[in-house]
Amino acid sequence: MTGLSLVALAALGALAAAVLAAANVVRSRRHPQRPVLDAALRHERTTSLVAGVVALSLIAYVVSPATLPGLTGVTTTPGLLVALSPFIAVVMVLAVRAIGELAWPRPQGAVRTAPLARRTAHGLGEWRLPLFLATTALTAAALVVFGLTAGEGGGSVDAPLLVTVDGWVTASSGPYPGWPYAGPLLGMLGVITLGVLGVLRLIARRGVVSGATAQEDDSLRRLSAAHVLAGTQLLTGLGSAAVMLTAALALLGVDRTGAAVLVFAVGSAIGITSVVVGLSVLARQALPTVPGTPSVTGASAATPAPQA
Repeated sequence: MTGLSLVALAALGALAAAVLAAANVVRSRRHPQRPVLDAALRHERTTSLVAGVVALSLIAYVVSPATLPGLTGVTTTPGLLVALSPFIAVVMVLAVRAIGELAWPRPQGAVRTAPLARRTAHGLGEWRLPLFLATTALTAAALVVFGLTAGEGGGSVDAPLLVTVDGWVTASSGPYPGWPYAGPLLGMLGVITLGVLGVLRLIARRGVVSGATAQEDDSLRRLSAAHVLAGTQLLTGLGSAAVMLTAALALLGVDRTGAAVLVFAVGSAIGITSVVVGLSVLARQALPTVPGTPSVTGASAATPAPQA
């Protein structure tokens, strides 16, 4: 039943992505072409595509029936590499995005090099950045709780102690993300957070697009930031949800029903929200048409010759 549910969710996600992508193509065809931004847009879309292919390739490799059993026992902590794989994919995505920003097409010709406005990671990230930071903080807090409540060895959780006339009885259930799992996961969350902020800083400081208006240049930066945060939110959120759902099953196995329901609800909320946020970027309009906006290249309008 779990396998069928995963297949159904994957099919629904793929269908939603196809519909949103088709809507984005139709909408973009209704707007006039902007030849001056074609190269920059192609660079942005190519970078996003390469980052997505790299992440999907890693996830497909990890969950492949041919490799999954072998990866489970690679580390001394069983299944650690599998648990880390979504977060490793995020790091790879951020690396590709950073390379794409460093290889951003440079302005050509005589352009103004001074920035027209102060841009920050928070401003470019819009609402997606606070959501990502909240997801990371909530996941980190949950991992600390899992580490503190894990049983001996950190791979299981103990059942409440039951005292009988013959003595005391206890049991344990796993896998459970205690410190052997929570420690590396917390480290990955820290690396990912610093990586996201670093890539957003590269986006804010990159050169302007020659001939673009100030509004178009700002929209292109915000599109890049949205792509970075959407992919990061999707992978980080799904990885966090998987960890929490694993913990919920272990808690349920030792009759800690209240804690299991709470962890399951939080994990499900993070997973569903991350999928919605990750797919929503496909429906984002790349560059709105704003006639009459001043150019960021500093070109001035021609002054008519005086009348004789």
